[in-house]
Amino acid sequence: VACQPHFLPAFCLNVAELQENLDLVSEWAAPQGGQDLPEVPEEELRRSTVERRLNLAFRAWDFSHRIRSAYRHQCAMCGLGLALIEGAHIVPVAWPGSTDETDNGMALCRNHHAAYDRGIVSVSPNYEIQVSDALPNGDRGSAIDRTWIDDLDGRLLMILPNLVRERPSPRNLAIGREARRWGR
Repeated sequence: VACQPHFLPAFCLNVAELQENLDLVSEWAAPQGGQDLPEVPEEELRRSTVERRLNLAFRAWDFSHRIRSAYRHQCAMCGLGLALIEGAHIVPVAWPGSTDETDNGMALCRNHHAAYDRGIVSVSPNYEIQVSDALPNGDRGSAIDRTWIDDLDGRLLMILPNLVRERPSPRNLAIGREARRWGR
């Protein structure tokens, strides 16, 4: 059965009733104009199953909270607050050796988090924000995009944790740049 994602909960709740009333479902799905569907043997209608196993890196449940608190709930790049701040991993979670330590995170607003993860912006080991010369689609976007991007380039992070041990470690910043294939 295929359905739109927002119908999935209703389908799951009513699957038994739908199976009991298969004739009703078939009637709803019948083609218009009096055309009949060809008969298909039941064994051909059964879908084969595949077992799928998923390995995910374990993440500390409090990572994002610790990062947001260390940065006083403000974006490290622009200072925005407004409860729009996320804890961003410097070394990506899937990268070998990534940790959930506070020195492997930065508090970023949603726009800067997405730009950071996509390699549009990076942070050097001395906390300088850098903008990639190789932006997506080979261009620098609209005038407002260029203003937003150019305003960041060469600026130091606006917000850093008060405790030095919670600040991004230069080692993690260097590994994060490698993981995102940062080439400027």
